[in-house]
Amino acid sequence: SISLYSVEYDPYGTQLGTCADKTVDITPRRLQHFQVIPGKEYVWENISIGDGRVVDSGRVTADEDGLVTIVNFLITAEGNRLVLMPAK
Repeated sequence: SISLYSVEYDPYGTQLGTCADKTVDITPRRLQHFQVIPGKEYVWENISIGDGRVVDSGRVTADEDGLVTIVNFLITAEGNRLVLMPAK
């Protein structure tokens, strides 16, 4: 799992605060303790850090290079946790 949030910076690198909600595509890389197998299916959840509720979930299949991409993952101002695990 990984926690994500979005912040805004001024041109000088000073953090101004959190940004509005955004959707992003996420491809986890440099995984240390999680092996992605090409062609295998994985399930993911988007969990709100603020209240612990599941915001979204889905399934994704690893490509031939062993990469998975979660498309249109919502990141809110309070932050979100991506949880990725092999499908059963």
